Amino acid sequence: DYLQIDGSFGPSPAEIVATLGSPGATATTWQLDVMLAADSYDLELYVRDDAGNEGTAANADFGVTDGPDEQPPSANVDHAKNTQFTGPDITLTGVAADNVGVSSVELKVKDRDSGLWLQSDGSFAAGVEWLPVSVANPGAADVGWSIDLNLVDGRYNPVARAFDAAGNEGTQTDFRPFEVVGGGGGGDIEAPTANVDHAKNTQFTGPNITITGVANDNVGVVTVQVKVKDRDTGEWLQADGSFAASVHWHDVAVDNPGAMSATWSITLNLTNGRYNPVTRAYDAAGNEGTQTAFRPFEVI
Repeated sequence: DYLQIDGSFGPSPAEIVATLGSPGATATTWQLDVMLAADSYDLELYVRDDAGNEGTAANADFGVTDGPDEQPPSANVDHAKNTQFTGPDITLTGVAADNVGVSSVELKVKDRDSGLWLQSDGSFAAGVEWLPVSVANPGAADVGWSIDLNLVDGRYNPVARAFDAAGNEGTQTDFRPFEVVGGGGGGDIEAPTANVDHAKNTQFTGPNITITGVANDNVGVVTVQVKVKDRDTGEWLQADGSFAASVHWHDVAVDNPGAMSATWSITLNLTNGRYNPVTRAYDAAGNEGTQTAFRPFEVI
């Protein structure tokens, strides 16, 4: 077929006039701007002067290739904001689109209460992990995607992103919050455990001391707390460093929140005396571990 003046192709030759750099001159450049799809073409060139004389025709073969694909794909999540899913097993779905073809889609899921991110092993941790999802027709311009998740009752925020074959990464979707209800805690009813490292009646050189320990859970430890009792007065250490009759639980630093095993530590400023610390741990399902037995120590 032959290129037509309107840019289409047809069975009959069409004469398309090029633009001359210097019309009427004895020698001139010429230019013809056309839009062509990637393919091979044959150019037939004819030249005429002002008297209507036509020169010898010239032929040239050339090819057109696609330029680099720099347009990123897009993705979305199907469910409406604040949708309630009946857990623990739920399925999230969505659509991704690209000018050429979507190659993959990924999803990250944040626990809105703990601030931790869902990991590939089902636990939650502080570090973001992008989870691969199932794409219905990889390489197509429009694809559906889905991912099956097992989540305890709670509030979550998913974010999706898509990639095309050229490696372009699409803009991450806005949070599309949802809630899991009626899942009975997702089956996680096992409480975490915690312990204190030091032996009973250990002597620490004060006033600044550090108490450490380990907490474990079948899914993931989220937080650890410690309360400290003055064995002589019977009062409890408060947040401001004083002691009072009421119990105060201190949040401690956990090295890897969301991990199945996490170490913890807390630095205290204590005067010389005898003390009893007690710890407890929590997991993402809200299960509270049994409080540890007193592990007395002395500050000297």
